[in-house]
Amino acid sequence: MALQRAVIEPEDLHANPLGIKGIAELAIIGAAGGVANADFDATVLRIRELPISLDKLLNAL
Repeated sequence: MALQRAVIEPEDLHANPLGIKGIAELAIIGAAGGVANADFDATVLRIRELPISLDKLLNAL
């Protein structure tokens, strides 16, 4: 049976207090543009301020 050494990693300054790093921000960047384009295709109204809400769509009519 081989001996295992404990590896102590240095403190990660980019992780939150739970030790979790956020990587989903990279994948979700295009979501707002996709929603804006879908709204434009459906209504032919270009809303350029986020968040896109029903109130903004109705006011643009």
